[in-house]
Amino acid sequence: MLGTAFAILSGKGVGIALALAVPISILAEMLLSSLFVVRSGFNKLFQRYAAEGDYRRVAALHIFSGFLKPVAMALVGFLSLRLGAGVMKDLLDHIPAWVNTGLQVAGNLLPALGFALLMNLLLRKAVAPYFFLGFFWRLI
Repeated sequence: MLGTAFAILSGKGVGIALALAVPISILAEMLLSSLFVVRSGFNKLFQRYAAEGDYRRVAALHIFSGFLKPVAMALVGFLSLRLGAGVMKDLLDHIPAWVNTGLQVAGNLLPALGFALLMNLLLRKAVAPYFFLGFFWRLI
């Protein structure tokens, strides 16, 4: 979307859109990955508020943490368009390679972690029979 906006605003055509689509999406993904780290910090607050029975604060914190992603993406979009293609490219070139590598490794581990958590929930005595019944029913 931002590449298309740059192509229209600059009048340079599809070339600028393709040149900026990947770097801006990398910046957005890096921001989202760091957002997951920030949101995990809320877990202790959630637990404390729940233990205190303060469900209004739990709900408020849940809503606040839910708004972080759209606000971050809006910020990336606004700053990308406001600062321009050159500034965005320079910003992305200054990000250290170890940050990119670390985020790629973490991104590759997340599906495996999610699957492991799901299997941990499914393989309990109360749920496992239904899981396997559903699996075998699907094979028939």
